[in-house]
Amino acid sequence: MVWLSDTAQYYVGSTLGKRRLAPAISPKKSVEGAVGGFVAGVAGMVGIGLFWLPLVSVPVLAAAGAVLVALGIAGDLFESLLKRSASVKDSSRSFRGTAACWIASTRCFSWCPATFSS
Repeated sequence: MVWLSDTAQYYVGSTLGKRRLAPAISPKKSVEGAVGGFVAGVAGMVGIGLFWLPLVSVPVLAAAGAVLVALGIAGDLFESLLKRSASVKDSSRSFRGTAACWIASTRCFSWCPATFSS
């Protein structure tokens, strides 16, 4: 759900984004992108959950999707805060050739504890 949400945040934010979510931390993130990511993440969790977890109710799936997306956004903002404090524009440059893996793993740090603690 986090990757689905991140993708939706990027596309919705880049096309419709006007209001900045946290300009001091991550100037390109927008409120509209975050809302688009929430909608996509919750819808994806419900859609996939109905197939993969048929005994779990829709409200529980929606709540789980919302929590995972919120943690993903919080983790992304936290990573941006760390980069700003270290004066690093792109953290993936530290790990050449593994940018996608690095970005995915930093997202995982924020939502994995919530996923595996239940």
